[in-house]
Amino acid sequence: MMNLRTIDLTGTDFWAQVAALRRPRLLISAARHALSECDRERNLRRILANSAAPAPIKAMPRLLEEEQRLNDLRRAEDATYDAHRHIAVLTAILGELQTLPRPVPQLLVVPNLGDRPE
Repeated sequence: MMNLRTIDLTGTDFWAQVAALRRPRLLISAARHALSECDRERNLRRILANSAAPAPIKAMPRLLEEEQRLNDLRRAEDATYDAHRHIAVLTAILGELQTLPRPVPQLLVVPNLGDRPE
């Protein structure tokens, strides 16, 4: 009889990356509030220094990278930290998430071939 094991193929996605962020409640609250007034095209052009807003799938990695950079400055209490920009980036991330489909977990069942290294 063949043993079966289950592998989760969803991997890391933007929804999971954002869900894993741990930021002060005030920053998240401000970003959520600003989301209702957000002009995607204008904000992404300004934040990403582009002439046009990129597609959400291309914008998200850049936004997440910028958010991490800003959070590192915040945590280091660096004098160059810009809370306004941090809120703008978080707002853009939340806005982009709304345009992306939520991932559907997909499981693949494969035979367990013994104690082979993975």
